[in-house]
Amino acid sequence: MVSTMVWSWRLFCLFSLWGTVISISFTVEPDEKKCIREEVHKDVLVVGTYELSDVPGQVTDIIVADSKGHTLFNKDDAKSGKFAFTTEDYEVFEVCFSSKFTSGGGVAASREVMLHLKHGVEAKNYEDVAKAEKLKPMEMELRRLEDLAESIVNDFAYMRAREQEMRDTNESTNSRVLYFSIFSMICLVFLAAWQIFYLRRFFQAKKLIEYNTRFAPLVAAALGVGYVIRLLFVDTESAEGASIDDFLKDPPPEANAGPQPGSDRKKYCTKYCEEGRQILILFGTEYGFSEELAKKLFDRIVETHSDVPLQPRILNAKYFEKVEFDKEQLLLCVFSTCGDGAVPTDARQFMDWLDSAKCPDISHIHYSVLALGDSNYPHYCACGKKLDARLSALGAKTVCNRIDVDQEDASSIEKWFDQVLCVLPTLKLDTAVDYLDLSADQVEDGFSKRMPYSAKITVKYPLTVSSTADDRETVHLEFDISESGLNYTCGDAIGVYPLNNPSDVSDIMAALHVKPDHQTFIPSFAYQPVPTGTSMSLKEALLQYYDLKALKPELVQLIALSCSDSKQKERGQRLLAAGHSRQNQELTTYISERELIDVVQDFSSFTCSVDSILQQLRGLQPRYYSIASSPSKGLNAVCVCAAVVRYSLLGKLRSGVCTTHFQDRVSAGERCPVFISRNPDFRLPQDGSLPIIMIGPGTGIAPFRAFIQERVLTNASGETRLYFGCRHRLKDFLYREELESWSAAGKIVLRTAFSRDQAKKVYVQDLIIGDGATLWQLIEKQNAHIYVCGDASNMAKDVHTALLKVFVGHGGLSESQATEYLEALGKKARYERDVWVT
Repeated sequence: MVSTMVWSWRLFCLFSLWGTVISISFTVEPDEKKCIREEVHKDVLVVGTYELSDVPGQVTDIIVADSKGHTLFNKDDAKSGKFAFTTEDYEVFEVCFSSKFTSGGGVAASREVMLHLKHGVEAKNYEDVAKAEKLKPMEMELRRLEDLAESIVNDFAYMRAREQEMRDTNESTNSRVLYFSIFSMICLVFLAAWQIFYLRRFFQAKKLIEYNTRFAPLVAAALGVGYVIRLLFVDTESAEGASIDDFLKDPPPEANAGPQPGSDRKKYCTKYCEEGRQILILFGTEYGFSEELAKKLFDRIVETHSDVPLQPRILNAKYFEKVEFDKEQLLLCVFSTCGDGAVPTDARQFMDWLDSAKCPDISHIHYSVLALGDSNYPHYCACGKKLDARLSALGAKTVCNRIDVDQEDASSIEKWFDQVLCVLPTLKLDTAVDYLDLSADQVEDGFSKRMPYSAKITVKYPLTVSSTADDRETVHLEFDISESGLNYTCGDAIGVYPLNNPSDVSDIMAALHVKPDHQTFIPSFAYQPVPTGTSMSLKEALLQYYDLKALKPELVQLIALSCSDSKQKERGQRLLAAGHSRQNQELTTYISERELIDVVQDFSSFTCSVDSILQQLRGLQPRYYSIASSPSKGLNAVCVCAAVVRYSLLGKLRSGVCTTHFQDRVSAGERCPVFISRNPDFRLPQDGSLPIIMIGPGTGIAPFRAFIQERVLTNASGETRLYFGCRHRLKDFLYREELESWSAAGKIVLRTAFSRDQAKKVYVQDLIIGDGATLWQLIEKQNAHIYVCGDASNMAKDVHTALLKVFVGHGGLSESQATEYLEALGKKARYERDVWVT
């Protein structure tokens, strides 16, 4: 029995000591190097390395590499937003980054790299890499991957979430170990008491008692010392590992230099200090797509091999006066056409300058034009065509023919890119130090598209009566701009930045499997005021900055081809088999019928990161509404009328972004970011005695309400004739009381067409043909101006045809003469259209 008790005592003592050892040694303390490896970008692996051996609680470095180890990126690069180098001409053999801490608390950073170059040269450090033969200049190498660097820096948010998960696990494990240790200690106390008193009473075994009384104090002492060590030296907070936030907040001194992460503007506004061959990329844009393409072309040129560095510069045509054209050699133009043949607002002065006597001799310049447009409009790519013709007339030499792009067709864009890049090596451009400094901020005066004014909605009321599901909804709003300094002219538009539907955003976040507080990067196209810090919540980013409806083929490719489910991946491969162009009808149809939520749900097994998906989304563009008020009534308010868009897609009810934002989610007293968009091609004649003919069904009435107000307030003597149409007089006759009041007072001639109020549908074009004789007299004899506003797909074309019939039927012109006559009116600014494709 004594033997049994002795062994039981020994086993329980060992058991208790084991619990103590666990409490001290197995508290979750990071190893010297603990790495998190998670795929957070399409082809990028982020590796966070935690070094706790030199300085507790201090992260020493972060390493980022692509999935093949081809791109290197560390803490210093995270602060500068640049990569150290790439492996276009070499392959990584071994990489090691480290930082050594001096005894004085300072940091002496060192970077050790072992590379095996493709041509057999070994490089043992960064300097060797830079000096290796056949490598591109390091400056070019840095720019080549800045876009990817921006994405990776912002992917640190994912690592923060992983850190928190590790901390939670550590705390849970530590608690369990502590409870187990306390339980072991209690067991030891009871066993010691039982051994001493029970054995002394019943067995009187002196040796055993002496043994246990000697051993028990030793065990108790060991437990006490163990817990003291644990409390003094094992700090659960430091054991959780240093945070990336702290790491980036307190970088070594050399990490503070250079541009901040995500500084897209600085990348494309570089001031070149070394000699090179300069290229000017000039863009003219209304909605941002031309600028996006200009940046892509910039990146492609940077990647081009050349004995002498090619130095592309990007410039908005708005700032053309910065350019010394006598020093330029190659001009690459990316210009869009706004609406039906209009020049983008920012490019108007440049186009006028080209046509003026101020334009210098540019016959020495080589050029090419990429013209963007929409074939739904009669004057397709008119701005790019005009630019091409004017540059040619001025003697500039084309290096490759102009390409016209219909609705962002990827194949046409790539074709022009390839032609430009192919011709670059053949051009004998002179080498010089660049004179053009774009690094300074190009600050705009006052509020603008980049810095909208937060205007209060002072008035909101419905303009229509909706009694059935088929009835249309139209809402009137008034924005207070009294303290903005903004001004406008009749015919101008107001740009409004909406918010996406919160329920749509919630559905997308659920489909992306992210938490409500998920952090992401701030997009480079964010308008002012930009959120503070280096990141923002994904929810706010999706609400405010991203287009969740108009998708790009590249997005479908990214999501579909990353699927882990073989059937979903095969479906994506079939969709993309014929490429990204509009000629791939299956892909084009798929995209036209889906929004972001649909694609994410179709390919639910996607493995690409959320940030990589964001990078393939378009920015949420402002919506433009013709101003429905005259500034002569006072500049304090801007009136807007908007038709609410609701529709069904794939069996689901959908809605427009801005119009339902107006109708469903904002009220009088709330604010919206707004700015003024000029429309100089839609103006009243300066001579108030001239008649005007206005044709504007539906919300096309908006600018004509402003025109009428202006003509009434200025006592214009010329006839003011309005053709307005809608479905029902009693349901959607917009501004009925006002129009009928003006008509009764003789201020306007009001002609209305209500298509659904009788058996035979009647439209405004029918009224035009019926009034043909009167209209011909007004146009031919009294020099009337004609204005059309509304839908470009059907109404504007039908009205155009009706006018031609009037000229043939009442002017005695042939069809060709009628066409020429109407074109002549357009050139004289007597036939102006503000139309859009719905």
